[in-house]
This record gives sequence, C-alpha cells and structure tokens, in this order.
Amino acid sequence: MDRKGIALIAVCLAGMLGLKYVADLLWPTPKGARSEPPALSVSNAPSARVNAPPAATTHAAPALAGGPVVPPSLGAAEESVVLENDLLRITFTSHGGGARLIELKKYPASVDCSDAAAKGIPSALNRFAPLPALTLGAGPLTGDGIFGLRKSGSTVRAEKILTNGLGVSQEWSLSNGYFFETVVTLENRGAWPISLPPHEYVVGAATPMDRHDPAEVQGAYWFDGTKAEQIHRAWFANATMGCSTISTPRTEFSGGSSNVVWAAVHNQFFALIAQPDRSPAGVRVLDLPLPKPSPAERNADGRLNADPHAYHTSFTYGAETLKPDRKSTRLNSSHANISYAVFCL
Repeated sequence: MDRKGIALIAVCLAGMLGLKYVADLLWPTPKGARSEPPALSVSNAPSARVNAPPAATTHAAPALAGGPVVPPSLGAAEESVVLENDLLRITFTSHGGGARLIELKKYPASVDCSDAAAKGIPSALNRFAPLPALTLGAGPLTGDGIFGLRKSGSTVRAEKILTNGLGVSQEWSLSNGYFFETVVTLENRGAWPISLPPHEYVVGAATPMDRHDPAEVQGAYWFDGTKAEQIHRAWFANATMGCSTISTPRTEFSGGSSNVVWAAVHNQFFALIAQPDRSPAGVRVLDLPLPKPSPAERNADGRLNADPHAYHTSFTYGAETLKPDRKSTRLNSSHANISYAVFCL
C-alpha cells in the first residue's frame, strides 16, 4: 500500500475516534436546558427536531417498561412515503409512523471494488432496526401503531387519533443538504383530561451497515453540555479484569436528568445526531440482538457476523396531563456527521 492509501485509512480512523471530541467542540453548550438550539454549521450532516416537555413534566428520568423492544403486530398493509434531495433519501412507514430507512445517496454501501452486487446501493442509517427512527416509541401514545401518511412538497406528515381522543401527529421537513426537522404534536381532542404516561422519542438504532459488520463498530453517544458519554458493546458486556469476578452483562443504559443536549447513534462511518430544543428528562439505550444468520448462510459466507446487535436509542419524557383542547408540541433537530473515505487497493 502506498502513502496515499495509508493516509486515507488514517483519516477514517481519526474521524471516528474523534467523534466525541469534535462534537464537544461543535456544541460547547452549558449544562442544562436551553431555549434555542445553537446554529449548526456542519456541512455533511442531516438534521431533525422534537419539542421538549412542558414545565409540568416530571424532570427525573422516567421509568419505562424494560425488556426487549419488539415491533407491534400490525395487520394493515404497510404504506411508504419517500422524502429526498440530491444527498439524502428518507423512507417513512405507516407502521410506527417514522423513518424506516435513512439513505446517504452519495456514499456507497460497499467500498470493495470487487463487490459488483453492491454497486448503486447507498449507505444507510437504521437499516435492520426493529423499529423506525425519528418517532414516538411503541406504546400507549401510538395505539395499534398504524399511522396515516401524507406528503406535501418537502414535508411528510403521519397522524392518528386514539380512542381516548388523543390526536398524535408527526411531521418531517427536509431543508438543505442533510438537515431536516421533526415536529411531534400531542393534542387532546376529547372532553376530559388525558394522562400521558412516561414515553420515549426514538432517535434511531445503531445497526450494522451490512451483515458483515461487527457490533464493536456501533454505539450511541449522549452529551450533557459538558462531556459526551459513549455507550457501546463493551459497556453492555460489563466485563471486568481478572478471573475472580464474573460480570453480569447489561441490557439497558439510562442516563441524564433534564440535561440531555443531544444523543447520537453511529455505525462504522456515519452518525445520526438528534438535538432537542430543550432537554428531555433522560436518554435510554437498549442492546437488541438481531436475527442471526442461519448455518447454511454462514457456510456460504464465512464473513457474516454470527451475533449481530443493534443499540436502540431514545429520549425519555415524563408523565403529564393534557387538558381538553390543549397541545403538547416537541421539536428536535438531527443531523448525520460523516467520516468516510473511498479507495481501492
């Protein structure tokens, strides 16, 4: 390999290892909530938005149902709507009312020059994830999980009305480059107050770029205004040094106390960052095993990851009561940072 090839590899590695420190420099926000998100000047980044809970919302990280996250059993046929520009393509689904796939059109899924099958397939975020990204998590606020989708220009809207009179709408709008916004609105259209339970807003899942990627290159970050913390496979493994201690693996991370400035999920080369305008109560990361390749698939391709995982990441919000004709609106800005180099040896 010549010096140019070595330099390109170094750039890739430095970019990923430096994500935490770059983020600290880009968002040196004081610890705590703030009224407005700072201006974002990163050129290679998508953006989305979700509003913070009102003042009456509980400010401790709320307790949410533990255990695995599984998609609801949906009987209705899935509908899809696509938003795209020259750099970004987002596929929204009626099943969960969020982004099933976020594709980066300028970056190929494979840089293997001999991999003809991958030509024309872009890299993607949230691929293989059990739930869509940029949406309310499965639970009481989404009912049966079936949303109506409507597209108007550069905006997609998902909405539904629950049997208790709660109207739920989620709207996504593309802006320039990789930036986009999300607005989530909960509206009491009934005659009686509605108690909203603790709930989450899904940032997305750190998933493999393809079935060969090991889980070690995936993870999540969150930033409290002072420092960023990374949650990855080693944290969930909970391994300790020495032979005398047996460690119990972890399945869930919960952090933050109304001081979450942003949260991110990343794979080997890309990161999707979501930034609320005001802090949610906390951040949550779940370790979700993905379907394993069959013995026949592994015999055919020995490079397949035998134990794939996803790291499902979300903002958590506390309970609140919504009076008749009142709304609770949340805004969130997200973007994807890219550290990527393409070369053939």
